Amino acid sequence: MAAAPPTNPAEAFGAGDPRNAQYFQTLASLEHQYNTTLAGDKEKLASSRSNALYQQGLLGEKEPGSYKANEHRANAGGLLESGVNAERRGTIGQEYANKRFGVSHGLQETEGSITANEQSAKESLESGRANAANTALSEGYKALLEREPNDTAAASRAANPGGVRTVEGPAGPGGVVPYSEKTPGGSVKVGGVARPQIRATAANRYLTKSKGR
Repeated sequence: MAAAPPTNPAEAFGAGDPRNAQYFQTLASLEHQYNTTLAGDKEKLASSRSNALYQQGLLGEKEPGSYKANEHRANAGGLLESGVNAERRGTIGQEYANKRFGVSHGLQETEGSITANEQSAKESLESGRANAANTALSEGYKALLEREPNDTAAASRAANPGGVRTVEGPAGPGGVVPYSEKTPGGSVKVGGVARPQIRATAANRYLTKSKGR
């Protein structure tokens, strides 16, 4: 009967087997990659927000100066109270509004990209963990099946120390495989048709000699 497959990936090769360490090494590598991604995204987000705040501050500082410069030009041209000056002021205001929107929109896109990247990293971590567990269980079961015939043979040798077992033919009724087994103390045959064995004794040797006279 085949051994049952392992259910714990941490001990897929059996408790104490050094090959189990590969599973934990894989998990550690996945965790390191995930944490590195998060750290990089956190740094990128902080830098983007700081830059956006700086750009908004520059726009706030420059906008009043732009209006004043426009007033000077309009005054020099005698247009201070004209519709042309008002139109120019409106254009300046729209330009700064567009620039502020561009800075804010750029920051929002960066934040969205980072959020998506972190979600993808989390999914990769979970998928990696599942794959590592499946690989460990699969390889552990394979190793168990490969080791099982050797364990069976070892158990047979332990039950029959110094003995030799020989298969005599294919399985018969009931699935019994006929074999003979010799031990230092005698022999035994299982399955098949037993052959009678005649052992000479002191008595029948005497009878044989008597008949020959």
